[in-house]
Amino acid sequence: MKDGKVQQYDTVENLLRNPANEFVKNFIGSDRLWNVPEYIKAKDIMIKDPISVKKSRTVIQGMEIMRTNKVDSLLIIDKDENFLGIVTIKELRRNGIQNHYLSEIMDNKPVFVYDDNNLVEILEVMNREGIGHVPVVTRYNKLVGLITRSSLLSVLSEQFLEMEVSILD
Repeated sequence: MKDGKVQQYDTVENLLRNPANEFVKNFIGSDRLWNVPEYIKAKDIMIKDPISVKKSRTVIQGMEIMRTNKVDSLLIIDKDENFLGIVTIKELRRNGIQNHYLSEIMDNKPVFVYDDNNLVEILEVMNREGIGHVPVVTRYNKLVGLITRSSLLSVLSEQFLEMEVSILD
């Protein structure tokens, strides 16, 4: 409420995520969302447009794409961007180039999270499965991102740096 007028009437999550104006943002505090990890979603912290390839690519093409992009895994999709699986450098080394297509060696039951899963759920999945990265898909199985340990660290450290700067101001 400002000058006797309600500025925003909303759910707690919406107030934190989408303050109606600068007054609400300042009143709530721009860092408040980070104090409630249940409200931080995969879509807020994921790497958008991760390196993905069609299942029809050959193993040799996959190796070249990994080398060029400096990644150790490829997310496999179909022509409609549906997430199908993952191929890691370990699988490429183990299987060699005798297999012609990535679809023949991919893990077709990979661990993933949904874009609306929260930070707590994501960390639970990564810890339970002992993985350092997890693909992000929509509820319609469209690949939309990737979360890695380093991307999590980057996003969280960026937030803490912003908090430090605002304290100094």
